[in-house]
Amino acid sequence: MGTTRRTPAYMNRPTWTLGTAIGLALAVLAGCQFINFPGTGIPTPTNPPITPEPPAPQPDTSGGENRAPVVTFQWPTSPLSIQNGATVNIQWTVMDPEDSARVTIFARDANGSDSVLVSGQPGTPPQSKHSFIWKTDNFSDGTYQIVANASDGKNPIVTTIAPGAVTIVPRPPPPPP
Repeated sequence: MGTTRRTPAYMNRPTWTLGTAIGLALAVLAGCQFINFPGTGIPTPTNPPITPEPPAPQPDTSGGENRAPVVTFQWPTSPLSIQNGATVNIQWTVMDPEDSARVTIFARDANGSDSVLVSGQPGTPPQSKHSFIWKTDNFSDGTYQIVANASDGKNPIVTTIAPGAVTIVPRPPPPPP
């Protein structure tokens, strides 16, 4: 016949050590619950279900709602007359603390037709200064308003008109030889 090996009795009982006792005590203090696996007699920790809490509201660093960009012209600030072919240094500042606004600059004639001078110039939050040299040699004589459209992609487009209109006058004929 075959031999039967018997497990010693001390191996069928849980063996407790000081480390196990301290570990169980800490687990109880941490809020763990214990269950017994059937047939083992050994308590095993199970953590209670965790209910996630909603994220804490983040502080509002912008000081409120998202504001539309603001364009301010530094030049031209008063009416100006130039000869056809001359240049005008258009200067503006765009302010948008929350976003990077894009600005398009137009020359608007007396009929309301717009000619794009600068398209989609990006601004840097909170404020940035820009300039553009407008060469008038391809424009008809007449009066033009300098117009800026600014967009931050979150607010409606903001339109600003420079306080000074630019009047292009004909160049005088060259002197006779």
